[in-house]
Amino acid sequence: MEFKINQYDSIITDRYNGKYQIKVGSVWTDGKFHQDFKKFRTKDGTEKSIPVTLTFEDDKTAEDLMVLCLTEVTGKIVVLKSREPEQAPLDDVPF
Repeated sequence: MEFKINQYDSIITDRYNGKYQIKVGSVWTDGKFHQDFKKFRTKDGTEKSIPVTLTFEDDKTAEDLMVLCLTEVTGKIVVLKSREPEQAPLDDVPF
């Protein structure tokens, strides 16, 4: 899913090897998403570029970040409803 943050910045959410991922970049006038890259120097002095990406270890960690952001933006405590299907009480079984 693509989400425009402001005039210059956008993100794309996706999965990489089954893990939830957020890619940071921008949508150019051609309408295509172009990912941002960060340059860094290695110990041997060479320069490398890597994509600006958050890859979460598991879905729970991604959920925790989203709840943290929502709580900070709204100032309200946010509680997620469980994804587990609700189980019917066993005391209603007629035997």
